[in-house]
Amino acid sequence: KPQWLHYHKALLLERLGRLEEAESMILSVIRSKPKEFWAWHALAKIKEQSDPKLSLSYYAKSCECCLDEKFGVRVYENLGRVAADVGKIDLAKWATDKTAEIHTTQDWRFKQSLRDMLESDWYASAPNLENPQQEIDALAELASHGLYADSPVHPGTYLGTFTAKNGKERSKISVNRAGQISELTCAPKDLSQIDPLDLGSPINAKVFEDNDRLILVEAGARPDGHQFDC
Repeated sequence: KPQWLHYHKALLLERLGRLEEAESMILSVIRSKPKEFWAWHALAKIKEQSDPKLSLSYYAKSCECCLDEKFGVRVYENLGRVAADVGKIDLAKWATDKTAEIHTTQDWRFKQSLRDMLESDWYASAPNLENPQQEIDALAELASHGLYADSPVHPGTYLGTFTAKNGKERSKISVNRAGQISELTCAPKDLSQIDPLDLGSPINAKVFEDNDRLILVEAGARPDGHQFDC
């Protein structure tokens, strides 16, 4: 499939030092498959040297998307290494411990790189991370916003919240894209910054267009609008 060709080509471009081309290549994969942990992992590697803090958020997003920890063991190790580099030693300690735990559970031999992290000075002095999932989620959210940062903003309307077939709550909005009205659904938390959020509330919606699919990047109140004007 094309995404695998783009993925391996991006990794090769990264090794050749052609980082802008590598980033563009892997972004095309992520934007069409935003839940693939391996694609986020590749993007994180590409951004390590130029923007380690952004790279850290990409590693966190990769962790968030990884459904089987044994496949994501390298993600956790790299997350720990980069977290230590940018001074987040509590996150670095947690990720290192997680990497060691996966190795132990799978009965894998500890690599030297993992041993070096466990024996480092920063690891010995690092405090425990009180809420690792909250930290991962916050960093992952930054990664998602950066991915679609250049998406256009459209006026829209809040159309209510409903329960989907899978039992999860979803919110529906309409957006006016140059006179074309479209509807899309999102998680209610994506609209949590809008207060008050009443049926028909005017909103501004930053939307990424992936062929025929619309993805809500972020939304905010539209002070100059009125109910159901879109």
